[in-house]
Amino acid sequence: MSSNEGAVGRNVKKAGAIGKGLAKRTSARQDATAALRKHAVMSKRRAPNLDASLEPASSPQVSPEEVPALVAACRAEGGKAVSVALVALRRALSGEEEAAAEVAVASGVVDVLNAALAGSCAQNQVEAAQVLANLASWSYACTEAALPAAPLLIQRMEGGSARMQAHCILAIGNMAGDTTFDTSLRDRMRANGALLPVVRALRSTSPDVARTAAWALANLIRGPDPRLQEVFATDGAGATLISLLLRPAPPDEITVEALWALSLMTHGQPGILHDFDGT
Repeated sequence: MSSNEGAVGRNVKKAGAIGKGLAKRTSARQDATAALRKHAVMSKRRAPNLDASLEPASSPQVSPEEVPALVAACRAEGGKAVSVALVALRRALSGEEEAAAEVAVASGVVDVLNAALAGSCAQNQVEAAQVLANLASWSYACTEAALPAAPLLIQRMEGGSARMQAHCILAIGNMAGDTTFDTSLRDRMRANGALLPVVRALRSTSPDVARTAAWALANLIRGPDPRLQEVFATDGAGATLISLLLRPAPPDEITVEALWALSLMTHGQPGILHDFDGT
């Protein structure tokens, strides 16, 4: 073999090695992008643990065995004791054990949460909304059990603080997002009137509220027979999503959520963009 042939062979091997390395890096980027997209558009999410005044960072995880006592405490106590019990319930339902959610449902937690939502204590209303969001993030059975709270969640979502709104929308989105068997829970949420207040929340000046509303809207139209014309007729939903995409700010989580909702609204709908009223 001549020296030229040997050089060519070495260059081919080198090029092949570079190509394999590039393919691996490209595959890794694609995998990372897919993972980020999956996280961004996942149909269920849990409420973050935010209130350090009621929940020190060192607080231990609450076990499923403790849940019935916490539900009972919410019934029997008053004032801050109820808030503390609600925070503990949220922590129990945000862990890794679905048993905590199942025990909570069996202990009558939804009635307790409805009572807290209907009460006059703003702190307890927020905590109850967070517990409901976490409860509805679990199985279909847990989500369905939480559904009787939907009317109060919708009521509290309109006119509450930004924090209250975000947690109510999170709970509503989780309830609508369970398509384990069918879209009946989504349809029941829409029948409860969730669509209009969620669309209105897209215009919130709070980034958390607007982002969560875009995600919840996607859940309200996810799956078969989304009745998209009904969505487009709801208080300028399409135009509002486009306005979120046209913000002068750099792309962010709101952009991701709005794009996903808009893609669901326009998928397989030739000519539906005309319903944006020229936007």
